[in-house]
Amino acid sequence: MQTIRLIFALGTLAIAGALHASTFDFSTPTGAKDLANNPVSVESIFVVSGNQLQITLENKTTTPIDDGQILDALTFQLSNQVIPTGATISFSGSLTEAITINSNGTFSPVSTCNGGSNQSGCNAIASNWTGTAAITGPANNSTIQFDICDANIVAAGCPSSSSHTYGSSAGIIGGPNTSNHYTSSGIDSSPKNPYIFEQATLYLTLSSGTFNLNQSNYTNLIFGMGSQSNDEDAIHGSAPEPSSFWMMAAAMAIGLTAFRYRHKLR
Repeated sequence: MQTIRLIFALGTLAIAGALHASTFDFSTPTGAKDLANNPVSVESIFVVSGNQLQITLENKTTTPIDDGQILDALTFQLSNQVIPTGATISFSGSLTEAITINSNGTFSPVSTCNGGSNQSGCNAIASNWTGTAAITGPANNSTIQFDICDANIVAAGCPSSSSHTYGSSAGIIGGPNTSNHYTSSGIDSSPKNPYIFEQATLYLTLSSGTFNLNQSNYTNLIFGMGSQSNDEDAIHGSAPEPSSFWMMAAAMAIGLTAFRYRHKLR
């Protein structure tokens, strides 16, 4: 009997989790390239839970050789969103490692942002990424345009900002080559250092109400690549099947199995 109760409890928890949270991702299309015809591979993982939208950005482009392979922006739209009266959306970001690339292609971890206990430098680097949320439509059926950028990437829809300059630091860079080096002067110039190493997480918080859980309402996602006016690029992200669907399917399977097992015992 305790086994049956445990199975039912697990099924209930899984269903509750699936109903109140949603996880899905967008990525650059297979074979995507920047304006210089170099490969680009970027992914964004969305975790929607209550009043918080967490987005993990990862640059999977290994051995980058030009600025157009650096991730510097994310823009997208959220439709059919309920906005309570007076609600606001705030932005924050976090990262665990940043690097400075030297003129000879070697790189050094930023001492105050290297995964250790001293993370003050991480906060300063993350603050280069700022976001805006332009809300249109009635409160119960709003469309929100999110622009989260660290450079004035017009092609991706980033608004002009005095805090964003071309050649700015804090772009997200992929890993080095097999010799643990970066091989182009196009990415080691001092105005672009330090880089965020491979991954950063952004947090969007709604002061009241909850974010829409349906992936289909998150549209027009664009990755902004490059921080130079002559190589900025906008690459549309594509979305595979949302993992929340599989969470729900697993929850239902657990519940059904428990029901059949209990019925059989009777």
